[in-house]
Amino acid sequence: MELTSFSFLVFLAIFVLLYYTVLRKKQWIILTIASIAFLIFTCSKMYVLLYVLYGFIVTYVGAIVIDKCQEDGKRKIVRTVFVILAMVTLVALKYTNFFGVTMQLTAKIVGSNFTWNMVSFLAPIGISYYTIISIGYLIDVYRKTYPPQKNPFKYLLFMIFFPQMTSGPFNRYQDMREQLYSNHKLESSNFRIGIQRITWGFFKVLVISQRMGIICNTIYQNLETYQGFYIVIAALCYTVQLYSNFSGCIDIAIGSSKLFGIEMPENFKQPFSSKTMAEFWRRWHITLGTWFKDYMFYPMLKSDLVQNGINQGKKIFGKKWGKKIPTYLAMLVLWIAIGIWHDGAYHFILASGIIQWLYVVVGEIIAPKINAINNRFKINPESKIYHILQNIKVYLLFSFSLIFFRANSIAEGVNIVKAGISSFNPEILVNGSLYSLGLSKANLWIGILAIFVLFIVDFYKQKQQDNNKKIRNSNIVSWIIWYILFLATLLLGFYGLGYQASDFIYGNF
Repeated sequence: MELTSFSFLVFLAIFVLLYYTVLRKKQWIILTIASIAFLIFTCSKMYVLLYVLYGFIVTYVGAIVIDKCQEDGKRKIVRTVFVILAMVTLVALKYTNFFGVTMQLTAKIVGSNFTWNMVSFLAPIGISYYTIISIGYLIDVYRKTYPPQKNPFKYLLFMIFFPQMTSGPFNRYQDMREQLYSNHKLESSNFRIGIQRITWGFFKVLVISQRMGIICNTIYQNLETYQGFYIVIAALCYTVQLYSNFSGCIDIAIGSSKLFGIEMPENFKQPFSSKTMAEFWRRWHITLGTWFKDYMFYPMLKSDLVQNGINQGKKIFGKKWGKKIPTYLAMLVLWIAIGIWHDGAYHFILASGIIQWLYVVVGEIIAPKINAINNRFKINPESKIYHILQNIKVYLLFSFSLIFFRANSIAEGVNIVKAGISSFNPEILVNGSLYSLGLSKANLWIGILAIFVLFIVDFYKQKQQDNNKKIRNSNIVSWIIWYILFLATLLLGFYGLGYQASDFIYGNF
């Protein structure tokens, strides 16, 4: 049962009804039952629920044991042990092949004949999400941010709260505990906002993402036929596909949570309004980035290893670069970890890790030179045209990195890039060739119009935020717009050509 399926809407409606009619003074129990039921319905094999049970027991018990430890040294050891135990299933199920392939590559370098036979494991949906969430909980208890939750069922609800299971966002216990366990009154504003958000999510996934997916599959699966500007089109379309797919499912998750009176954190804030890649990553998959910064990057910077590196670096490279170089190396470790989180494959480490690190670091290094050029030629960096050009730059850079994200290997990604520069055929943009990419003329133009709507909405939201204005959505005109959007999704949603509700890109992570 996926977020974009009709069965999920039925499931959601049933539990919203029960939430406000049954056990109204213990509503968290209904949410816990709903979350367990969601897990059961999404598991193709019941035994994978044992992995979830293992993660629950380890982190629930671990937090209580950590809290009881008084000695700092002992607390640190206990924390480390339980964090490792919490990661066991995630590492075993998702990264066994990664380690095996790494050993095979290493053996080849040293001249050994070791070979790795790929293995396949069935993992529970959202394993990367609930594992990260529960590890953050353990670390916060260790830091004494809050006491551990003693009620095992309440902790289970936090860990497997069903709207977050397939796509996130990464919730923090301190932000959710009051909301999850408090009783909520039936409020029309929650229903209005929740339904509107869910509708917007379905529009993104069904009207936009599915169409862009057809184009990308047609081109990337036929590189002998489609080269040159076709690759450029595929790369640009895949960025739209990923954004509309991922952010759309986040909209559905946040909207579903809102129906229960629960606020979840935003995961996207108009990322393509960014002027730099560093800013982009403060707007894209926000909760993932903040989690890695809070629980990995900042502790790394404070570690003796990095601090000693900074002190030694200042002696060798001077005060400025002596501090920057160790920091950049720590950032590299952070970005590689983010790449590994996406999946145990080198092309993810490259696309979601190393390339993004290069974008951020190089962007920071050349920023003073760009400012100097702007000053010399009297270019106003606050002008609208300058902003638009910066937005385009960010979009193109991100689209290039996603070539390797979309590919099945680094070698395949390189072949795609080669296919893109192997011929010069801009005429395909005007000679009707675009109508041969798996979509009819009508469906192609519906997709283009829907993308236009998507970016207009993002532009409007960004403008409202820049002017510190709250977006109003309670008037009659707003409801008319949402009703039209609902009808557009219902009538124009793309369900053909092999559509499956499970085609959520980030569901694999």
